[in-house]
Amino acid sequence: MSINTNYNQTPLVPPVPATTHVQPVTTPNNNTQNPRDIFQTNRTRPASQVDMVGINQAIDQKEQQIEAFRQLVERLLNQQGATWVNAQGETMVHIDEATRASAEEDISEGGYFSVEAVAGRLLDFARAFAGDDPRRIELMRTAVQKGFAAAEEQWGGNLPDISHETLNAVMAGFDDWLAGIAAE
Repeated sequence: MSINTNYNQTPLVPPVPATTHVQPVTTPNNNTQNPRDIFQTNRTRPASQVDMVGINQAIDQKEQQIEAFRQLVERLLNQQGATWVNAQGETMVHIDEATRASAEEDISEGGYFSVEAVAGRLLDFARAFAGDDPRRIELMRTAVQKGFAAAEEQWGGNLPDISHETLNAVMAGFDDWLAGIAAE
């Protein structure tokens, strides 16, 4: 994640325009103080002034959320792949029959690491981040693709078939989601 430091260094409180009327402030003991010491005015921020620091903080927060989602995709696909390998008994270490049977149950239909369960969890997280904003949905789709690619790289370039099926199910879920929004 990179932080954009090339933003306008506009202060949060813009300078007081020449047309602003500054009123003296009366303190509780009725002493009038120099209004510039207290800086209370009856002006409003011009519409053209933009709080770039706040905008950049919001962008950074969204980027962090998208990165967290991408990492979740990567982690879930890695766990799903490892469970699949255990179920197949194709590991470098000996897997006892109980562990193999448990892993097989986890990847089977309705299991914790099944295609439907993992795809459902990923789509649920994406909905929580994106709401019904099509642009954010596309950001989530891209995060899934990047997470898949990162997990695939960790697997030497090829994840098990179950992970490819999961990716296809998630992409179909995004398509259905966007179609539902367009139909509204």
